[in-house]
Amino acid sequence: MGPVLAALQGFLVNSGVAGWGALEQPGYTVGTADHYVLDPGGLRAADPTRFGNDFFLSSSPEPHWFFDYVTALGASTNLSVVFFLYWCVGLAFFGFGAAMLARRWAPRMPWIVGLAFTVLMFLAPWFVAGTGSPMIASPIPAVVGGYAAFFTVAALVSGHPRVAAVMATVTSILHVQQGLVVALVLGVTFVALWVRDKRMPVWVLIGTLGAAAGTAYGMIHSGFGASIADFVQVCDEMIPYHCSAHLWAPNTMVAAIALIVLSAFSIRLAAPQDRLIWATSIGLIGFGLLSGMLADYLRIPALGALAQGSNIYRLGAIVIFFAVWGLLSFVIRPARTRWDAVFAVAWLIVSVTYLRSGGWQFYGADQKRIYVILLPLLFAGALAPWLLSVLRRREPVRIPAPAGVIAVAGALVVAAIFGGFIVPRPLNAAYIPDPAKREWGAAVEALVPPGEVLLHSPNAPYIRLATKRADIADCKSVPYGGKPYAEWKKRIDDLGGWATQCRNGFPTAPFNDLSAADLDRVAQRYDIHYMVLEQGQLDVLPGLEELGWSVALKPINSLDNYVLHKG
Repeated sequence: MGPVLAALQGFLVNSGVAGWGALEQPGYTVGTADHYVLDPGGLRAADPTRFGNDFFLSSSPEPHWFFDYVTALGASTNLSVVFFLYWCVGLAFFGFGAAMLARRWAPRMPWIVGLAFTVLMFLAPWFVAGTGSPMIASPIPAVVGGYAAFFTVAALVSGHPRVAAVMATVTSILHVQQGLVVALVLGVTFVALWVRDKRMPVWVLIGTLGAAAGTAYGMIHSGFGASIADFVQVCDEMIPYHCSAHLWAPNTMVAAIALIVLSAFSIRLAAPQDRLIWATSIGLIGFGLLSGMLADYLRIPALGALAQGSNIYRLGAIVIFFAVWGLLSFVIRPARTRWDAVFAVAWLIVSVTYLRSGGWQFYGADQKRIYVILLPLLFAGALAPWLLSVLRRREPVRIPAPAGVIAVAGALVVAAIFGGFIVPRPLNAAYIPDPAKREWGAAVEALVPPGEVLLHSPNAPYIRLATKRADIADCKSVPYGGKPYAEWKKRIDDLGGWATQCRNGFPTAPFNDLSAADLDRVAQRYDIHYMVLEQGQLDVLPGLEELGWSVALKPINSLDNYVLHKG
């Protein structure tokens, strides 16, 4: 089952239109978005002539040391193939984790539930509670590490401690923050099981130590670190949607709470003997996220800053999976008693709240018609057996659970298809999917000597990755705080202002308003000899030529970019 679910998930996310695909191309994409930040370290490791004198690389090392090795391997062989295989490994983690839980939590219909869970994970919001879902079709540590963390928890909850131990260590290698999460989860589980069973759960201990060692190595190897106050400043000023709940809109906060509460309903699927492990894993992760998020939202002294500084929101990448299991919980096991019915009503309210929170991949369709169909299905699947038994004064009526699971998942799939959210397409695994940017970047890399730094708009982070040359600074590669962050803001201010250009999705482009004299002064300040002008910036070209700049590379394709030189 695992390989089938992995392949299905890969097909679906490549067919989706949500997530980063909207930035350059829908579906699987590599060499865009977070790759602007993550790839240069590995590319320089493979070829030291690349990214010479790069401010961000020298001041703000990333903690994803293993990803640097993956990138370096790709740069030495074939980036497109290596990154695609890396992503496929993550899909395998998802498939096997989903299969384990489907067999454990729905043993009478594992295939139906496994397929429904996979489809609903694809349809679920790709960003909620301050973190992105691993369902994004891009090979980055947050995606592959998120899948690995899910597989770890799934193996632990479904009674496979050896698999959990191995995957905990693997998770810490793939993603330092997720490694710390699974180390804490396995550590608490180890203590709880030892107390309950009066014997040492050896494999859980091995997993705890492995994850802790991997996390410690990642932190030490990268030299990564920033103070809590520094990171809080970056959160509030640059990425409030990630880690500043006190700046979120009320509906964003409601969606995050619904996500967490819905994940708690997954306990209904756990067998009685598994509920202790559920509490020390899924329950603990959800409680930690809710507590930290509320501490931040309510601005509780010290605790709010600690939640931000520790990036407690990373827990959401695991909670996302179990919220979908919570959504399926009362459909898989409908209410049979009065108390079941009470909890089913609460579940229905939370489910509707989450489904209406935005981001689901059926929001292009007629939402009113969707809910007219979906709500009765959820109600019928969860409460119809109990209601019929009360009305007839008989034993609970047995309605086949597969029918409810198929109906709910099927209704959402149909809505997604008619809403234009599932569009089967060929896989484009090319590194940097835009061929014009690839061609132009290669030409600039051949032209500009190693060690030279480019002056260009901070709203064009693709230039740095495409050309393999350093830049003064850009709006994507932001240090985590301290002196590097202050220096970054100073550099962006020289390029038109960080507050207006680099917040809220690159809203404006004051760089385009800089005069030729302004650009020449910036070049002199940072000892720049090469400058890139894009479309909309060419009005300054005559003035720059008067100041001694010459055209070193005219447009070679549809990008219409000019490269200027002053030596």
